[in-house]
Amino acid sequence: MTCFVVDRTVCDAAKEFRDLRVDAAVVFEEECRGVGRSKVCGIVTVNDIARSVARAVPAERTTLREVMTPGPLLLEAEASPAEALRMMREGRFRHIPVFRGDALAGIVDVLSLACYAITLVREAYEGQKKSVVPSGKRAWVFWRGVQATMESPTRKIETALGSSFASVATGASVRSACQAMAQSRSSACCVVANDGTLELLGILTSRDVTVHLVAVNRDPDQTLVDEIMTRSPKTIEPSGSTLDALERMQKGNFRHVPVVHQSRVVGMVDVLSLACLALADADSAETTLQHPTTNSVASPRSFWTMLFSSAASAPKNETPLEHVDTENLPDSQSTPGQNPAKAIPGVSKSFKFKDVNGDWHRIQSDASGSKGCLDALLAQIRRRCGLSFKSQIKVKYLDEDNDEVMLACDDDLAECGRVMDRLAKTAIILKVETRGGEDASDSISEVSRVNSPTPSDHGTIDLSPEKPVKEGREIELLLQAGHRLLQEGDIAGAVDHYSNLLRRDANNTLAYTGRAAAFLLLERPREAERDYRKAIELLEMNPSPELSDSARTGLAETLIELQRYEEALDVIETIENASSQASALVAVNEEQEICASSARVAISSGDHPGALGYLVRAIRLNGGGSQRKFTVPIKEDASLYALRGNCYVELEDAELALEDFSRSIQISERQSEAWVGQGRVHRMLGKGLPAWRCYRRALMYAPREQSESISQTMDELVELFGIQDEIDVRSFKQRNTKISSLGSQLKDLKIR
Repeated sequence: MTCFVVDRTVCDAAKEFRDLRVDAAVVFEEECRGVGRSKVCGIVTVNDIARSVARAVPAERTTLREVMTPGPLLLEAEASPAEALRMMREGRFRHIPVFRGDALAGIVDVLSLACYAITLVREAYEGQKKSVVPSGKRAWVFWRGVQATMESPTRKIETALGSSFASVATGASVRSACQAMAQSRSSACCVVANDGTLELLGILTSRDVTVHLVAVNRDPDQTLVDEIMTRSPKTIEPSGSTLDALERMQKGNFRHVPVVHQSRVVGMVDVLSLACLALADADSAETTLQHPTTNSVASPRSFWTMLFSSAASAPKNETPLEHVDTENLPDSQSTPGQNPAKAIPGVSKSFKFKDVNGDWHRIQSDASGSKGCLDALLAQIRRRCGLSFKSQIKVKYLDEDNDEVMLACDDDLAECGRVMDRLAKTAIILKVETRGGEDASDSISEVSRVNSPTPSDHGTIDLSPEKPVKEGREIELLLQAGHRLLQEGDIAGAVDHYSNLLRRDANNTLAYTGRAAAFLLLERPREAERDYRKAIELLEMNPSPELSDSARTGLAETLIELQRYEEALDVIETIENASSQASALVAVNEEQEICASSARVAISSGDHPGALGYLVRAIRLNGGGSQRKFTVPIKEDASLYALRGNCYVELEDAELALEDFSRSIQISERQSEAWVGQGRVHRMLGKGLPAWRCYRRALMYAPREQSESISQTMDELVELFGIQDEIDVRSFKQRNTKISSLGSQLKDLKIR
């Protein structure tokens, strides 16, 4: 790694950046060797050097103290990659020193984290496509509505464009380009034609300025951008996805991509902003950075171990996860890469394995036995083979007795390194297996080449019971094809597909949940219930919280379809994830709204018995749900009881009507409809004064437009029942009628 003392000159730093192929260095108060974090006074990057050119600072006479960023934020080795990206995003910087205890472990670069961001988004998106089957009818309707947007896992580039970007015309001086970069707070500048067409001719980066100008003592006023820029750089359209741009940066080892539309430059995006957007996309797919998926960059410790202990492990044209010392590619869009592979005796070892094409891969990885070193090795193997970090793999090696020994923990890898030392081997030959013992040469790299079946593939997949289906990848492809049939609306075809698949694999949980969702869409809820319960039973033996919650959500909706509301609420209570439980409660709320709306329609048409049936169902859901402890509590709805009370009034059942009106008032004292209803019942029963008192309370809470009608009813009660103290009663009525016109003040009035 690179570090400087504070009195080194800018010119010296630029030369070391060029020679050591790095972009940043930690600056200490004194000699770097053996110095701890307390002596860190700053960090200097190629961006700082480019800004010094913009300010016309003489590089050969200026010390790093004058151009460095003082007091940099330091990252602990135990921190997560997500935390590193968050710090970079908030501080708008691209390098962070990482310390393990009091020792400098390295400098993490934002491009090093691009692979992490890409992995998260890919896993989240693939997880959506592969395992998230609509849990029920409502989810399927929503899913169909957003299916078009799911074709691309991330947002468009145009959403990441800023309001301005740095650009200069061809023939401009390097100093003017640096000034444009400093003004826009960018580390790259587009070079465009000077005819006003904004045609892109090249790109100039801070690294170009450092390596090709400052390090060789060229005059920035006399040097033209055309002399050191990269011509015909890679570009992207505004309609491209942020993930696509991020992957191209990672593969091409550059940090900036000009955005071009119809041969005109419209902006520029950098790896930091795209990585942050990619993580936001992963979050929207319910991928939580603080709790990574099993086998994916498993822990902060394993990630930084992988980052700083390996050397030159990335294949050609891939961005390595490591970044302490990086390679200076010839074009100016390059970002630092790696020094040539060089094993460190007793720590870093060479490993070789073969892919499906028969090509050998050679990687370097830590074999010291330190925490996370096996995770680092497995991550590199997966990356070389195009595997998701969720893929289960086994790695073995041959010991002195030619026995296959499996690597299962960090200590196993350390012993493997010791065996290599005893045998004096330059590389360890690994045998990589996945899914039930398939060799990597038959399986692993195949994963990266096999795509999910397209709609046209449905007819080419033989699902006949007579044809054996290979375990693992083929089952997965068949399952994805079934999910696609369901998504595209071929519900009956999906049922047949899942049924055939279950004849081959009777314990396939996803096939059961997929077929259950299809049954529910076909209005076959009893069969849906059977499949959901079978899936839940299987998941109890092989727990998967996410799938279990999805199956329980589907079962709850199925029970709602069967009008077994209490059972549905019981199932929802068992859903552990808060967002999954909230999703299930949406079905409860929608069913309640449907019942209430149907009741109102029935009442308007005079069908009070029919309305009563709908309201009983709505209250079973609402009242039962309000008594349970959900993450999103269900609030009891007073209006439902008032509405049902009115139905009982029309059906001349005074006792039940009074019971419902009383319950409505108990829930909400300001429910004027319930007070009016109680008044109607008392009037029917010949109880004039109780009726009048109920209407009096209704007048306190009723909307202004109902006040006149209530007042007229009160007058009728006075005349009809000969209520005593008639003058006082009418005086009270007139006073309240006047107050009701004051709007909100009416609600604050208290009647004793």
